[in-house]
Amino acid sequence: MSQLADRHIELNAVLRGNTVGALTRIWRALPDHRDASLETWLQSVPALISAARRQQITITSTYLSRALDRPVDGADADAIMAGYRNGTPLETVYKRPFEVVWRSVGAGTPYPAAAEQGLARATQTAAADVQMAMRDTLTSVGQAEDSIWGYQRVADGGACEFCLLLDGAQFKTDDPMPIHNFCGCGVEPVVYTRGWANRNNLAKFNSSLQKTPKGVDVNTHGELGPVIGNPDHAFTTA
Repeated sequence: MSQLADRHIELNAVLRGNTVGALTRIWRALPDHRDASLETWLQSVPALISAARRQQITITSTYLSRALDRPVDGADADAIMAGYRNGTPLETVYKRPFEVVWRSVGAGTPYPAAAEQGLARATQTAAADVQMAMRDTLTSVGQAEDSIWGYQRVADGGACEFCLLLDGAQFKTDDPMPIHNFCGCGVEPVVYTRGWANRNNLAKFNSSLQKTPKGVDVNTHGELGPVIGNPDHAFTTA
């Protein structure tokens, strides 16, 4: 793994941790999880997530610019932000942790435990949103840059067994990287230079694209795109 890729993974982890930490503090400061508290929550959390996603777009586009040693195309933050969860409003997404609390209490779960379940949902969602901003930027820049043929997955230091199986897998720019709860994996761009791009090399790259390893289940999620579908990594939308 290159030093640039390693640093990109580190910056992603810091941003993800800071975002989850800020969101947790907002959640714990709420007096309860009734409708009035939901209004308070939605007055601050969507802005927090939007800011984190924009920062992730900057981090990732800067990383790719340094990898190519020049500014990259396709890094327009507004355009990338517009594709968030296939058009699902942030307010809808971040109401869901409250709905977790309401359903759990309605099913007989003590309120303190239900509140912790809601917080777990909120932090999972925030971490996914930060990771998806990275993935969306990779796709946008990769499709705008002819010199990027694809990406190679790089497992982070705390990678799960499934991500370790996928470590080194190459994928095309229009084939988004599968993620999971609190996934911290990064990528290295597969880049060609002038004179290297020809049909033989493109065929070689295409033949090197790795299939999903045995034991790793990748599914398509309506909002999140490709996700690693092991039950321990499952995402939910409702």
